[in-house]
Amino acid sequence: LWRMTRELIDAGRQKDLVLPPEEDPALRHFFAQLKDPASFAAKVAELYSQPSATSYDTLEFKDGRVLERYSCPQLLGGEPVGRVWSFRDVTERVRSVQALNESAQRFRLLVEKSSDLVSELDREGRFHYASPNHEAILGHRPDELVGTPALDRVHPDDLPACREQLQLSMGRATLRFRKKDGSYRSIDSRGGHFLSASGADRVVVVSRDITAALEAEA
Repeated sequence: LWRMTRELIDAGRQKDLVLPPEEDPALRHFFAQLKDPASFAAKVAELYSQPSATSYDTLEFKDGRVLERYSCPQLLGGEPVGRVWSFRDVTERVRSVQALNESAQRFRLLVEKSSDLVSELDREGRFHYASPNHEAILGHRPDELVGTPALDRVHPDDLPACREQLQLSMGRATLRFRKKDGSYRSIDSRGGHFLSASGADRVVVVSRDITAALEAEA
């Protein structure tokens, strides 16, 4: 992990850790690889001044790698007699998390800027998420919808089709959805089933206001 040579390892066995780093070739070897060697040195000094302390953090390397660093006291008869350092390469995990975060940010931007209504419902039809444009199109702020039943705002004549869509978790339905002012808008909806991170059943519904199109067609 540290690209150490046998000479550095053998030299480290012959003497105690020496600070400052310019007096220790092994530490100079470590520092040369790190993006922030000063923080590394400060943590080493801090822990050796507190023999009973434990520590966990991550180290970023100039070559893009990331290591977890864990340090704990080595105890003998309940007393600290040394220190154990553990390192683990977590580069791929960190990159995966970063990629997921970037994907989530892209998805959020697409949803928030889309002219379509995007919502997440449970199998009972309660809102768990509503995109921001619900307010512009239907008059309801997203926070007003979350936790409430979507079916309560569907026109009574359209409830059977809406319930069927929820049960099938797929397909397409055209229904009338009540705005905050009490009027109705015609909505074309498509639903898709997925499992949330907690394993809960969810349905994502993407809807489009087609009121003007229907009126023009009529």
